[in-house]
Amino acid sequence: MTSDQERLFAHLRTTGCDFRLLAHAPCRTMGDCLAVAEPLGAVYPKNVFLCNRAQSEFTLLLLEPGRRFVTREVSRMLGVSRLSFGPDERLRGFLHLPPGAVSPLGLLFESAKPLRFAVDDGLRQAERLCFHPLDASMTVLLPGEDFFGRFLPSVGREAQFLRLNEGENAP
Repeated sequence: MTSDQERLFAHLRTTGCDFRLLAHAPCRTMGDCLAVAEPLGAVYPKNVFLCNRAQSEFTLLLLEPGRRFVTREVSRMLGVSRLSFGPDERLRGFLHLPPGAVSPLGLLFESAKPLRFAVDDGLRQAERLCFHPLDASMTVLLPGEDFFGRFLPSVGREAQFLRLNEGENAP
């Protein structure tokens, strides 16, 4: 376990979050994530690290797992033109995360302060959420109310909720 992970787990305990940690084979796809979450009755959001063309504005976006990422729609809602996936080195710099383990739990770090944080409105009522704790071979299971009501305020963040097109779910 890394010192960043130890810091994360200590922070979750300090804020009173009722979390559970699960170890598993590395999740490489959303299918792998869903295989972890479904038996737990939880939602494993798609976590997308985005930037504008000039790489001067960065966004962490959480989507419902079946939701298609429609660049034009998200760009319009955020008021940012030409969004694309952010570079790996900036992901590491902001959130202390390797590619493939994108997670809002990285918002814990001071280096994440410049990021915009946006969430698919469909996740607002999730009873249980799953996230990588800075490593794709582990999952943190967290009540949705603890994530939105304890963790985010404890790191000085609020989610910007986006009402994405209901018809844009993946098959």
